[in-house]
Amino acid sequence: MLTDMTGRTRLLGIIGSPLTHSVSPEMQNAALAAMGLDLSYVPFPVQEGCLREAVSGLKALGVRGVNVTLPFKEAVLSLADTLSETVRKVGAANTLTFESDGRILAENTDTGAFRQAVLQTVGPYWKGRKAVILGAGGAARAVLCALSLMGLQEISLFNRRRDRAEKVLSEFQPHLHGVYCEAFDLERGEALCDEISKADLLVQATSVGMWPDADACPILDFTCLHDGLSVFDLVYNPEDTRLIKEAKARGLSASGGLLMLVFQGALSLSIWTGCNPPLETMLDAAREAVNRG
Repeated sequence: MLTDMTGRTRLLGIIGSPLTHSVSPEMQNAALAAMGLDLSYVPFPVQEGCLREAVSGLKALGVRGVNVTLPFKEAVLSLADTLSETVRKVGAANTLTFESDGRILAENTDTGAFRQAVLQTVGPYWKGRKAVILGAGGAARAVLCALSLMGLQEISLFNRRRDRAEKVLSEFQPHLHGVYCEAFDLERGEALCDEISKADLLVQATSVGMWPDADACPILDFTCLHDGLSVFDLVYNPEDTRLIKEAKARGLSASGGLLMLVFQGALSLSIWTGCNPPLETMLDAAREAVNRG
């Protein structure tokens, strides 16, 4: 049992803004109950500009660990005492652990989770292929890291601010051995359609299409969704975004981010508890929470 010195249930949680879309509490609490651990997972909404105070407060309250979501995956690095190798490579963290000696450890479980989810849902063979990534935030950085380890030959990175995409690629250059990368402006629809038409994998790594704006989509021209293209959308709520629905309607291999959510959550729980969480229990709980709306 993981209790504090008073014997009270210890807390885990998630920090971000907003958190109304998150189903992590339902998913993680289902896993903790199945594991018989005296831990509870709760949401901690944090306003932008208040991150340092929030993390300090969580540490003072004896919280065991938290997941980190938008918009803090990069900003949180400056508050951690120890960064994992993956975090240093990605430049973003989604998991903080508060150690008993006062240290804060930062880890990124998004990278491994994305790789697991893609291999399981849209295909295992990516060596020598081309990918298009939409977004240049913390999640996109984790995707870029994972794809570079999966043997892809070419990556096109689109973002609303092209200079941000260029900065990300510049920072990743030492890790992108033999991978040709180019940054693009996401608002340039013609360039986006052209790059997707030549790609084998499309990864949507922005928050566009997340509940409650489920009809939104960063792609306006769906004719570029060609035969042979696989599509992965990191958004998990709704389970099928508009992009995923359009891809499936064309008979393409496509998946939303629910399984990735489960994998990253399980990896985080393993870090905090030293135990292997029940994946099926987590997936069922996450799907039920999403479908319940």
